[in-house]
Amino acid sequence: MAQVINTNSISLLAQNNLNKSQSALGTAIERLSSGLRINSAKDDAAGEAIANRFTSNINGLTQASRNANDGISLAQTTEGALDEVNDNLQAIRTLTVQAQTGTNSASDLQSIQDEVTQRLAEVDRISQQTDFNGVKVLSADKSLSVQVGADDGQTISINLQQVDAKTLGLGTFNVNGAQGQTNTVKTATTATPAILAQTATTDVTSATLTNTLTTIAGASTLPATNTVADITSFKDADGNSLSGTLVKGSDGNAYLEVAGSGDNVTMYKADSISADGTTVTVGEKTAGTIDTTTTAFTPTPPAGTVTGLTAVATGTTVSLGESVTNGSTTTSNQSSAATAATLTFKDASGNTITGGSLVKGDDGNYYVQTDDALYSAASISSDGSTITVGNETKGTTDTGTFTPDDAATKINNTAVTSISITDASGKDMSGDTLVQDSKGNYFVQDSKGMSYAATVTVGDDGTLTASVDSSKAIAGPATNDALATLDKALSDVDTMRSNLGAIQNRLDSTIDNLSSTTTNLSEAQSRIQDADYATEVSNMSKAQILQQAGTSVLAQANQVPQTVLSLLK
Repeated sequence: MAQVINTNSISLLAQNNLNKSQSALGTAIERLSSGLRINSAKDDAAGEAIANRFTSNINGLTQASRNANDGISLAQTTEGALDEVNDNLQAIRTLTVQAQTGTNSASDLQSIQDEVTQRLAEVDRISQQTDFNGVKVLSADKSLSVQVGADDGQTISINLQQVDAKTLGLGTFNVNGAQGQTNTVKTATTATPAILAQTATTDVTSATLTNTLTTIAGASTLPATNTVADITSFKDADGNSLSGTLVKGSDGNAYLEVAGSGDNVTMYKADSISADGTTVTVGEKTAGTIDTTTTAFTPTPPAGTVTGLTAVATGTTVSLGESVTNGSTTTSNQSSAATAATLTFKDASGNTITGGSLVKGDDGNYYVQTDDALYSAASISSDGSTITVGNETKGTTDTGTFTPDDAATKINNTAVTSISITDASGKDMSGDTLVQDSKGNYFVQDSKGMSYAATVTVGDDGTLTASVDSSKAIAGPATNDALATLDKALSDVDTMRSNLGAIQNRLDSTIDNLSSTTTNLSEAQSRIQDADYATEVSNMSKAQILQQAGTSVLAQANQVPQTVLSLLK
């Protein structure tokens, strides 16, 4: 090996190794100080990408677990409020049982009703004021989604329902008043007052005509069965005027018998007969025999049904409705002008109705129309002497179109087209309910069950006005089946509480699953990016020793050129 001064290769080698040991020492110290094996992408590029995805998933699941806990808290808050609602309903039920005994005085019943009203008001307060983190949980129907996963669509829905006196069916709950059916007064959106009618609860079974109804005008003819048809006159092929009778020949065909007796008669073959039996097309004179003992010719009625009638005469009863099946008549040439008939009958309320007349509606059906109501004509006897009148009906006549909202209302024989409710001071109370008890009395009931006697008037334009003194609450109609109504409300609350309890259990299970998943993912991430201290401490010790050795060796390597000086002495 040459002895040189300019280049100390031994020193350079020692320096290189010293740099390596210094870098290893720095890496070991970095890992030991951070606790991470991967401190930058250069440490492990693939491992860093995998570990970063694990970090996103773990962070998402951790937040999802917190979301689930918030969901449990919301469900617990809602269920607690429902528990208070349940307590109030139980108290109201106890009061209702107390109110239904006959030993209570009027003041006792009013005191009970006052407490019931306060309990219902508390239910409404709970509904409006219960919230969780600013979310009203009982004031409206809504669905809340709880994010319980790290990715889209991983949610659990909590269905919240509006819970107040009205939604529980207790908006007009009353234990202090007369028992009986009440009818809510409603109005029509589009109406012709002449044909508005309150829906009847009992059918009218019959009506008596003071005059005979001979025809129903404006309908088609019903074919006759077992009928003799008299042909008054016709002309033969030579233009001669003849008359005869339509008979049935022994060959089964129809013929016109003009003259003669026995087998010696003049016959013309009937080429065709109209469906209604009123028009016969006569053919040529024919020879042959006819069965003079046979029954009169019977035209075959058409299949199916025929709507309406032209004439009503003797025979079976024909029902009027959407369609009329074939019946028998003996004539089909009565006048199309109907004889006026005045009807007298009783409606569903037992009121005697006079002055009714039979009319045909735009829908093709027949109705009995009075000055202020319309009734369906259920059936008419064949001799026109009896008409069976059906329900007071919603429908159409030639006078206009009726389109009811729920059930049109008629008060004091005046049709109602709109409703206005005001108190004594003129304050609008249209949001409340106008009801009628079984005795015909009217009341206005508010959402808290308070009732007020109402004075009802109907204007010429069909506008109903109900005036009340809101400062004087009275005992309106008592709630029918009050205990059953309360049981239904309690059942509804129980159902909601049950659903909330099930949601809480589900969220608890979700949290357990999230915790387990997070733990496993964290372990997987740790294996990739966390530093192994045993390994890193060993690496640091090794690097430190190499640093010390390298420094010592480098000092000696730097002294090697000094040996060349001895050659110069």
